[in-house]
Amino acid sequence: MINNKIVLTREIQAHGVHFEGRIAMEERRPELHAFLLEARGESGVTAEEVSHSLLDLPNERSALARKLLDKLAQMNLLEKVADRYALTPDGETAITTERIFIDEQGTWSAWYVDDKLIQDVVISVAEWKDPEAFKETGKNAPRRTLRPPDSLLISRIGKVSQPAVTKQKVRIDTIPDLIEPVDPQLLKLTWEVDSRFLSISGNLEDCEIEAELAAPIVEPQKIWEQILEEKGLRSDWDAQDRLLRRGFDQVNDDDRRKMTMILDLSSSEHFGDEILPAFGGFKVVSLPIINITARDEGDAQKWAEWRLRDLVSDYATHARFSKWQHESIYPFKNLSADSISSRAVIANEFCHKLASDAPKHQLFWHVVAAQDWNL
Repeated sequence: MINNKIVLTREIQAHGVHFEGRIAMEERRPELHAFLLEARGESGVTAEEVSHSLLDLPNERSALARKLLDKLAQMNLLEKVADRYALTPDGETAITTERIFIDEQGTWSAWYVDDKLIQDVVISVAEWKDPEAFKETGKNAPRRTLRPPDSLLISRIGKVSQPAVTKQKVRIDTIPDLIEPVDPQLLKLTWEVDSRFLSISGNLEDCEIEAELAAPIVEPQKIWEQILEEKGLRSDWDAQDRLLRRGFDQVNDDDRRKMTMILDLSSSEHFGDEILPAFGGFKVVSLPIINITARDEGDAQKWAEWRLRDLVSDYATHARFSKWQHESIYPFKNLSADSISSRAVIANEFCHKLASDAPKHQLFWHVVAAQDWNL
């Protein structure tokens, strides 16, 4: 292939909801990080020990330290056994990342998608402040539609997500039985296979978004071969030389000259079907420019003869014609200069095709005159 860029795009539907609940967001909290470090030993730590070592307070005033340690235990970062606090696996992670999930009760906007290529279905979580809230009071306030959360959103409760749009890691801890749905939005998903780049773009709640996601780990060549297979072209693909074999009549003049083409899926008998259904299906596909060659010896012969005549751009002297012959057969391994027309053959062909009183094309004079004058 000349360039190896396969770009696939499709529209995906994003689902949005507003709800009151508890969400934990990952933050840097160095003041709490110090408490976790104190509890790192095998025996853990007491409130009195923390009060003395970190707060520089006498043991009898350890209530503040105990309150902070209890808060960390509620966040599952510490485990309380009797009067001692020990580090949990989540606490170990918090020490390593130097970040802690801080939960907060509030009103939230969440957007999520159900797509085979997107690993983390939650793409946006942010605090929601209804711009119409102050207008929607009294008897004329519109009635809001509420519904139960769907199974996809429920499946994310208690699990850490890193939304592609809002970036900050979050954990949805609670969702009420009824939530307010938002009109779904269509987003554009783009997969640049060779650069392993996956992104979404579009509009969420009047905000333009463009975000990168984790791309599938798949070899580009496998995707290319799957496209060829689905379009019935696998048998025409020469994987060793990376060429697509085409019949002479299957390509246009420009492709015959350049020995390249852009595969036009609209010419396939399967046009309209989505390709790559295993990856969610795509109808909009940008494919690479590929090298092509003749499908068989008969096509190679016709192609070389066409290329020879197409190359004639001046008087066909012996030297020039020999050069054009070699250029015309160069793409075809099994052809030699002796296997295609000589200057005399082409000159005779022109003479027989044109009546003596017919207007002569410039190509006629370039070949016939050169042959007659033995240039």
